[in-house]
Amino acid sequence: MARRAEAVAAALRCLERGERPGIHGVARELGIQPPSVYKHVADAADLERAVALEGFRRLADWLEATPLRGAPRRRLQALVARQRRFAHAQRALYEHMSRVPLDPAAPEVAELTARIFGVFAPLLDAIGVPARDRVHAARALRAAVHGFVSLELSGQFRMDAEVEASFERLCRWLVGGL
Repeated sequence: MARRAEAVAAALRCLERGERPGIHGVARELGIQPPSVYKHVADAADLERAVALEGFRRLADWLEATPLRGAPRRRLQALVARQRRFAHAQRALYEHMSRVPLDPAAPEVAELTARIFGVFAPLLDAIGVPARDRVHAARALRAAVHGFVSLELSGQFRMDAEVEASFERLCRWLVGGL
């Protein structure tokens, strides 16, 4: 397990430098030959998944640490804004997380999904979203934030309106619509 963690840490350092976190980059980072990386991970896809999982672990930690004050709708808006700040603070990792497919049935993926949903669920409950609709509401929030952030980070918002004001309205309208 320690070797796997070393490979993931090396891949994260590659990402931070703007490099692809592949087998060769990890090998350079660890000072080993590329074939030796396979003592740490099964293959390149395994490495990519492990890095993405670390990203979701960090996102879960980030969201769980969100100070939530005020009325439930205001707290939910703050949580959504916190997700956007994570994407900005961990841009390369966030983009990697968005590209790598993960199996939702895999235990570690299910655990992280439950942690992240567990942050949103009580707030959705508090604003009156029925239990049967909470997953749909959480997905809608995630999709909207992800779409906004993806467009924002790729420089697609070129109109004069302030991007921060647009995001604030998006949050208010989405949460208000729930």
